[in-house]
Amino acid sequence: MDFQTTVTLMLFAAALVGGSLWGTRRKVKRLGDVSYVPWNGLMFLGILVFCVLAAHLVTLMTGVPLKGNIR
Repeated sequence: MDFQTTVTLMLFAAALVGGSLWGTRRKVKRLGDVSYVPWNGLMFLGILVFCVLAAHLVTLMTGVPLKGNIR
């Protein structure tokens, strides 16, 4: 994946997080109404994708792949 694709996907992930944040803060019409969209799950997914793409962006910019805690 190149730089432009990574940044574009990061923007989509940020928009997903922003939209799900808006969805969680909306007022319910009546007490006990349940939302059909799992806003918290979508927010978690957006944050996860954003973090993975941020690590990939660091790899693209520095040329050194990020490594985990390998013993």
